[in-house]
Amino acid sequence: MLSHAPRNYSLASVPALEADLILHVARVAGGLVSGWVFDAARPGDAVVLSEARGSCSYGAESPDASLLLIGTGSGVAPLYGMARDALHQGHRGRIALFHGSRTPQGLYLDGALRALAADHENFHYGPCIDAEAAPAGSMTGTPVAVALGRFPDLQGWRVTLCDNPAMVEAGRMACFLAGAASSAIHADPFLPTARTAVRAAVQPPVAAP
Repeated sequence: MLSHAPRNYSLASVPALEADLILHVARVAGGLVSGWVFDAARPGDAVVLSEARGSCSYGAESPDASLLLIGTGSGVAPLYGMARDALHQGHRGRIALFHGSRTPQGLYLDGALRALAADHENFHYGPCIDAEAAPAGSMTGTPVAVALGRFPDLQGWRVTLCDNPAMVEAGRMACFLAGAASSAIHADPFLPTARTAVRAAVQPPVAAP
């Protein structure tokens, strides 16, 4: 079991569409909590959840605004939730989601996102591969570069960037230079947790993975 090993995860679920809270956990080599999730966690194990925090969510106050959602790896999880929440609430503006991965296997929501794009005219999905040749139907390059190639003028857009901290910071600057207001750019960098900051233990309770 784990004790006192807190982690921050973003929700992929939408309250109006799912009864469960859904998290996407990427397995990290040597990771204390992700290792527990993949190798030891069982149905019925107890976890402790804090209240939801952060700004990585859909706000319905501007239903005609264009939304640009860019993520890599499991950073697509909250973006998937935001896009579905926006569409469920009748968002009228464009919604463009670009998911980046080093390999095609990393585009783990590819089918679901393609289906979402097929069902909604105002939703665009851009799968991006940046470490090898992209297969048919995907694009080669980082999600930030591909997104700005498709939408070079971001004036009036609302932008959300998730996952790799380096991508998030580079994307923030690139989107600002493309015209997005700094107040309209939201970032959710998935920061690594220092292994020295957590401890393995043998006694309950089990903290949230």
